Amino acid sequence: VTWGHSSYGGGSSSVSASLSSGVASVSGNTYAFAAVKGDGSVVTWGTSSYGGGSSSVSASLSSGVVSVSGNNYAFAAVKNDGSVVTWGDSSYGGDSSSVSASLSSGVVSVSGSGREYSFAAVKSDGSVITWGVSTVASSYGVAALLSSGVVSVTNNCLYCQLFEVVAPTSISGSCAPSGQPTGRPTGPSGQPTGEPSSQPTGRPTGQPTGQPTGQPT
Repeated sequence: VTWGHSSYGGGSSSVSASLSSGVASVSGNTYAFAAVKGDGSVVTWGTSSYGGGSSSVSASLSSGVVSVSGNNYAFAAVKNDGSVVTWGDSSYGGDSSSVSASLSSGVVSVSGSGREYSFAAVKSDGSVITWGVSTVASSYGVAALLSSGVVSVTNNCLYCQLFEVVAPTSISGSCAPSGQPTGRPTGPSGQPTGEPSSQPTGRPTGQPTGQPTGQPT
């Protein structure tokens, strides 16, 4: 059952028949949802360009999907053969062609960064593969430590856009007093060098029409 702003996934009438039974789990980003069914297929709805539309990868999502992870603008699905399928905004992790060879097998889990710009996949050999906006997906000089022994990956605060990993030698990222991790490259505005200065083209810029603007009287 879905409700809320119809353009952002609150309305699911277009896929209601597919959601009437057999759904095992649902993952959401800001603008869309993806449901994994018991038969391993995935049903998506919401804003098409941010993952609500998955026609470009529909054949890959028709069976064998184990889990789906989302950031704000895209989704990544892990399949039972250890491969990863991505869709949504290509600039923010929806396109993983640059690392497709590394994501073709052996992936155990995928995490989205701070719900915004990128993804990180942990492989069965303990290595980590990242993709999305390069200044966020980049391992910032710790690539050697991410080549083996990693158990899991999660993200920290939305503003910092960093990953934290659980490994034999712990690596973590957190907000420094200034709001940026120590030593992280920054541009004039204090944001990571090369990070987009604007939101993706076409991203909804306002609140849904009719949303309450004040507190109850």
